[in-house]
Amino acid sequence: EGVERTIRCYKKYPHVSALFVLLVSKMNEHNIVHLSINEIAQSLEIEYQVASRCMSVLCNNDMVSRTGQRSVWMINPHVATKCNEAEGFDLQMDWHDLCDSIAKKKQQNS
Repeated sequence: EGVERTIRCYKKYPHVSALFVLLVSKMNEHNIVHLSINEIAQSLEIEYQVASRCMSVLCNNDMVSRTGQRSVWMINPHVATKCNEAEGFDLQMDWHDLCDSIAKKKQQNS
């Protein structure tokens, strides 16, 4: 299901694949990326609104998540990592914790 969703995502929004490659190239060993939407738009030479929409698409497809800090994102470690297998497992646990905390915040705000 995840692969099919990713393919549909890339077909519908062609800049998304380029954006994801940019994010992976800039992420650190903790799968964290420090980039503003404006920096993303400049790097890809696209409009701010397009960059913002592409980030929303990646977030909605569980490939990237906001961390709660401005311009700080986490790449889903089930999709890409820059570490060994043991560290990757720890990152996956961090990812699940982040997703849980976001879900709780959304539930509290409802």
